[in-house]
Amino acid sequence: MNLLKLMTTSILLVGTISESYATSSFYVGLEHRYDSIDGNLTTSINTVTLAGDMRYSQQYQSSEILATSYGSWGAYLGYEFYPGFSIEAGYSQSKNEKEYFTNSTIGLLDGVSEAQLKHLRIDLLGKYTFKNYNNLSLIGNLGVISREAESQVQYETEGGCINEVSCNPNVITKDSDSNRSTRPQYGVGLQYNLSKNTSTRFMIKGILNDPADSSYSASLGAQYHF
Repeated sequence: MNLLKLMTTSILLVGTISESYATSSFYVGLEHRYDSIDGNLTTSINTVTLAGDMRYSQQYQSSEILATSYGSWGAYLGYEFYPGFSIEAGYSQSKNEKEYFTNSTIGLLDGVSEAQLKHLRIDLLGKYTFKNYNNLSLIGNLGVISREAESQVQYETEGGCINEVSCNPNVITKDSDSNRSTRPQYGVGLQYNLSKNTSTRFMIKGILNDPADSSYSASLGAQYHF
């Protein structure tokens, strides 16, 4: 089932079930998200090197030539269907992060890569409010996240000669790749109520069975409760 359709259906279903609770309410929020990724975002990038009349193909892991940190802005919509429990859907998108690489790192000549992350998520959140600090709450969440990584790479490969007869100069090559993965997501955080209708929160999240070797996200958000 399409994740966006699942988000809409889930929020409407929970809203229908919770009509009898007077404390249920919608809220919207904006957040800035930071992702740190150690591993492969996309499949291996295939490079072609020309040497005379010969073509040599070699694959490089995306972790060797793509950025490892991404900053993004996002928005989310939530519904508190029971005191302390809510369902939430959100979307975020990073800017294109550049990474420069040279022959000394992975065997190519000078090059540059650009990569962008897009996240679509749905989460179930539980909130515990501290007794002595009514404005401060501990948050836990479980959900599903769909992450799309888009990358473009431009690099220079060496030319060469065969028997000093057929020669090619250095060649500028462009490659692109994209990959989408959908995985379970978990996280913890803190929420602080600024007023009856406004609050801020800080969250740290991880992805189960992530294609990357290691990744986590940290986000700071502000929300308004209707």
